Amino acid sequence: MNLEHFDLEKARFVVDALERALGGKPRFGRPQSFVYSMALQLRQIYGADQALLDKIIPTYGETPEQREKVINSACTREIEEKPSDLIGRVLEEAEWNMEENEYDPTSRLNRNEMPPALPEKLPPLIELLTSKVPVYYKPAVACAVFPPLGAHMHGVYFRYLDNVLHEPAFMSVLMAKMSTGKGCVNKPIEYIMADIEERDKINRQRENEWKKAMNTRGANKDKPQRPEGLCIQYLPADMTNAAFVQRLQDAGGRFLYTAMDELDLLEQLQTGNRRKGPAHIIRLAFDCAPYGQERVGAASVTSVTRLRWNWNASTTISKGRDFFKDSFADGTLSRLNFSTIVVPMLNDLPVYGIYDEAFADALKPYIDCLNEVRGEVHCEQALQLAKKMIEESRNYSLLTGEDGYEMLSRRAVVSAYLKAMTLYVAQGMQWTQEIADFALWSLRYDMWCKMAFFGEEIEKVLQKEKKIGRRGPANMLDVLQPEFTFDDAVIIREAQGKDPVGTKHMLSVWMNRGYITYNDDTKKYYKTAQAFK
Repeated sequence: MNLEHFDLEKARFVVDALERALGGKPRFGRPQSFVYSMALQLRQIYGADQALLDKIIPTYGETPEQREKVINSACTREIEEKPSDLIGRVLEEAEWNMEENEYDPTSRLNRNEMPPALPEKLPPLIELLTSKVPVYYKPAVACAVFPPLGAHMHGVYFRYLDNVLHEPAFMSVLMAKMSTGKGCVNKPIEYIMADIEERDKINRQRENEWKKAMNTRGANKDKPQRPEGLCIQYLPADMTNAAFVQRLQDAGGRFLYTAMDELDLLEQLQTGNRRKGPAHIIRLAFDCAPYGQERVGAASVTSVTRLRWNWNASTTISKGRDFFKDSFADGTLSRLNFSTIVVPMLNDLPVYGIYDEAFADALKPYIDCLNEVRGEVHCEQALQLAKKMIEESRNYSLLTGEDGYEMLSRRAVVSAYLKAMTLYVAQGMQWTQEIADFALWSLRYDMWCKMAFFGEEIEKVLQKEKKIGRRGPANMLDVLQPEFTFDDAVIIREAQGKDPVGTKHMLSVWMNRGYITYNDDTKKYYKTAQAFK
């Protein structure tokens, strides 16, 4: 084995777990017997490579000569190829402990509990899109394909149970440990977006020709008009707000799409308000809400349009938790779809299928159905399924006592319903039991990830909210101390489930009404006598 490229950090967790399984560091007797036992067990994982075992097994006081002899004896002894039960337990413990450098997503759950398994029989489109990846990557792929699929529908609406019309807006975040193969979603997305990317190339060429013509004309010459119909949907993550708004305007109601290798690339989209940040964009995108910018310059982009933007992003668990640390109760998480990857530690190199013309040909009929549909699409079976999902989520929340589950599940049910409707359209308006089973799995899987990654923090925020609101809707000014900071006011708003973006306006209103004053030197707000009346 090539020691230069060997993952010693990963092996350390295995060795530590094995050491504990064997009773801990030897205190009495000859350490050689302990080293021999470790080497014998580690052979089942790393093979009879004496140099490698010598490198990863700690020294327990034995001499170099004793150590070499003991490890050599363990490497030459005949053993069964099948890993022992002890090694199975060690690998399971090491897999969880590896998250100590990030976060253990199941620390609050039963460690034997795994994410819900995919249904045995999948809708044909999902079966096709997951057919080229190993089994433990299929859930991540099955979740990741909906943002690009949704980007193919234009002017399509789905009426939900509350009579609100929804568009196929999907934002998918894949959170998993380092080096688990998060790139497994890239090829299916690439093939889904192939037709849009081909059209984008033509429009990018038209735009480049117009830019060249603009640059070659003198200052006093008439400038050519920007060509119409420059719809470019497949966007890079690195773009200015002006470019983003321009693309939204050019799209004419179509969805833009972005694939991000790292979640923090969302930070590169400057919205003109640092306090709002990416969470603000996420909340607007889910609702396809109005979005744009006003500029006074003649050459500046001035436009307000609907924010139709689907995207995929990947991140490690620790980075994802840090990214959303200020969004546990503002509705951001509930608008996102989450997935993860659980890869067995003792597994061979993953072997992917080949994406070829046959795959593209099989995918095309589904993409054509998505491209062709227009207007409002109704499916009674999907609405009945949504009712079932709402009831299941409510019952689960009552049984577990987790208020956060019920809160997050409201929009998670909407997302699962939209997935069902997307598959319904892709199958030529044909409803099947496979669609129902998949949508129900999608809800359970999404909620498992959300509660595993963020459940504890959400429950803490909700408990704080209960304390503030135990006597009914609390007067936020009464809750605040006689002197407080801007951040204190933000925390109080978030605890009551209000958007922190409105904090500045709230404080401004209070000042205008004489309830508070502000001191520039201390950077604090102070309640006036009027506030206590």
